[in-house]
Amino acid sequence: MGFLIGVGVGVVTQGVSTSSFFGMMASTGIAFTIFGHNRVELDFKLLANKDVSWWGGIVNVGYQYVF
Repeated sequence: MGFLIGVGVGVVTQGVSTSSFFGMMASTGIAFTIFGHNRVELDFKLLANKDVSWWGGIVNVGYQYVF
């Protein structure tokens, strides 16, 4: 078992608009190793635009095969 934390920058789209804008992301979560090389992650990502006038959040469940 381990913990995840991260920050990032990139391009974000919002709502039904197809135009994109510069945004930021912060994430935190937890990861579990199953059967040696298989990792399941549960994390929460907080997204914001460059002006920090819009916020959004997403819960993510992911899988990775770790060599």
